[in-house]
Amino acid sequence: MKDQQALGYLLPVRVPPLDPDLSLSQYRIVMPEIKIVKNPTEDFLKQIGVASWETWDCPVTEFRLDFDETEKAYILEGEIVVTPDGAAPVTIVPGDYVEFPAGLKSMWRVTKQLKKHYSYD
Repeated sequence: MKDQQALGYLLPVRVPPLDPDLSLSQYRIVMPEIKIVKNPTEDFLKQIGVASWETWDCPVTEFRLDFDETEKAYILEGEIVVTPDGAAPVTIVPGDYVEFPAGLKSMWRVTKQLKKHYSYD
């Protein structure tokens, strides 16, 4: 159970409809997935060095955010609703460890003043 908690879970994604004129072998659907660990253990946070990461604050707002590189984040305060292009929105809250993968294209809606630790690969 502890290992599962450290791994988190992947968000569901919607696959676009297939074009009837193309064969399945012509498709390559790539959609980066946000990884979330709800309330990770203190040992996990120490192991990845969260306390030494930069801190970022953001007021209530809405904006587009596309990731060129993977961002790891630990939410200290606030709430964000992240909507990846072509996927369902997900709400991220204090105590969540999140990985936003390189290539992710998304809209962010900060619904409560946000404060997070973050690091890039």
